[in-house]
Amino acid sequence: MYPFAKTGRGYDKIAQTVKVVTMHEIDAYRSPIINKARLIELHKSAFNDGDFYAKFFFENRFESKWAWFTECDGKIVSAVYARPFSLKLFGKVLEVPFFTGIATDSAYRKQGLARRTIEKAIAELKLEGAPFVILHPFLHDFYRNLDFETVSFVNTHKVIYDKNVHTNYRNLTIEDSAIVTELYAKKVAPYSAVRVRDEREVKMLITEHLGDQGKAFVVLNDNIPIGYVLSDTEGIREAIVPDYTLLNGIKELDGESYFYHENGVKEHTMARVVNVEKLFEIAPYRSGVSGEYSFNFDDKNYLLKVENGAFVSITESNVPSPKISAKELIQTVLGQSKKYNNPFTSVFSECNLVIYEKY
Repeated sequence: MYPFAKTGRGYDKIAQTVKVVTMHEIDAYRSPIINKARLIELHKSAFNDGDFYAKFFFENRFESKWAWFTECDGKIVSAVYARPFSLKLFGKVLEVPFFTGIATDSAYRKQGLARRTIEKAIAELKLEGAPFVILHPFLHDFYRNLDFETVSFVNTHKVIYDKNVHTNYRNLTIEDSAIVTELYAKKVAPYSAVRVRDEREVKMLITEHLGDQGKAFVVLNDNIPIGYVLSDTEGIREAIVPDYTLLNGIKELDGESYFYHENGVKEHTMARVVNVEKLFEIAPYRSGVSGEYSFNFDDKNYLLKVENGAFVSITESNVPSPKISAKELIQTVLGQSKKYNNPFTSVFSECNLVIYEKY
């Protein structure tokens, strides 16, 4: 289920006959008029997804305005598609693009078509004012070569069933969407940087998960819901519980791994700068920070002004300034500044972005 190159669902290692193309033969584009049947065919062949998931995705999560394509020989051979994602950064809610699928026809791979399509998407999103994009990669190094960098870290642990752990639980159904919404909100409330969801999104998540033959449980205490678990063929995709040892009392989860964000060290979600001006407008500055900060990004010099922990302005400058890479910049702004020694080390707040979705 983990094929190339869906952001969170893996890499197909099967050898394929590659059709060589030259760059003048192709073009990346964005259009509301697409051959959706061909796109679904490409999606299923790239990701080994079944009929239910493919149908559900393109009926409920896909929007052509959030999709970019590359054509060759009269057909779509590479595609990038996203969906809007609501994040809360230190109390400020913003919407950013989340890349949910990056697919290339097996006969056209290893020729830079995915990179070309991604760059087209980034260029257009920049003009539209998106500060950054996020994705969950099948392979972090692949996307690191495309100027993405890790902004969320997790730990993983395996469930070992223990009959002496008496966990009360029941099957989760679509009628539990309000409960799941409440439990999720309670779990992420203490975090400074989180993915926020409403009940509509939770209902869609549950519908997709159960329809795709996923397992789901509500954890109880005196018949009162205190947590939930979503598990599929890849393992536990979400474990929202007050105590992770409760999972060891659910026999159906024996041997499956779950992840959690507390003190995370393993790479998880990645992000990339799209529009540097918009990035600094929405950035989480440390309380009380004031000053002027010069830097060079993408061969342009900038001057950033901050007053009492709030953004004032960012302007291009003629003064040569210290260079900062795209990878360093996105990590610095999104909570990982302690990794670097740059002009912004003490400017932005530290955090670990909490995101459970992979696609």
